[in-house]
Amino acid sequence: MSFSVSMKIYKVIIKYLFLWPLKNMILRDKHIRQIAKGDVEQFKMFYEIFFQPLCVFSYSILKNENEAEDLVQDLLLIYWNKKADFETVDSARAFLYTIAKNKCLNIIRDKKIHQKYFDYILNNEEVFFMNKVIENETYTILHQAINELPAQTKKIIRLSLSGLRNQEIADRLNISVNTVKTLKNHGYTALRTKLSDNLHALIFLSILMNQKNRLWRTTKTPEEYLDS
Repeated sequence: MSFSVSMKIYKVIIKYLFLWPLKNMILRDKHIRQIAKGDVEQFKMFYEIFFQPLCVFSYSILKNENEAEDLVQDLLLIYWNKKADFETVDSARAFLYTIAKNKCLNIIRDKKIHQKYFDYILNNEEVFFMNKVIENETYTILHQAINELPAQTKKIIRLSLSGLRNQEIADRLNISVNTVKTLKNHGYTALRTKLSDNLHALIFLSILMNQKNRLWRTTKTPEEYLDS
């Protein structure tokens, strides 16, 4: 499997998985069983954990951010209505990605456009969606690894990946450029160590860093670029 991250998808990944910090939350089977009994607080955690990755997954297929968000919101409501059917994280995750896949296909089919793209997905459905799920799980693993970094290092890595240069990060955080360089190097070293057993995540981190360097060569600020 290989990753291919376009600039458009890069922007969406940065928005969902880096600019919206995720709390240190670990979902376990016991939480799924509590949700099945109607525990609203546990469902809020469930929603926060799955919303961002599912948005990236759906966007990577639909290529439309608003449609992806609407789809995921509907999907999580469907899950809540069927919550009593699930007892494990794996069964919940499988349900979410399966329904997301089917909803994406329905949207593409209903538009009656991009027929070649639709035919390609149908003809390669199993491999296509398995790759998308693997990619999406990789985004989440990388995001969690970044979220485990020390607070200041985490801020620097996020700002760096969103396209800010060292001086811009220093100005924003009111620290020296040397501090930015030092903590950024420590951060990337720590990430490579954390992800050493996950080749996909290491490759994906390298791709994001490469896209960040391409972003630096644009004339727009990172904020202008991400909003474009």
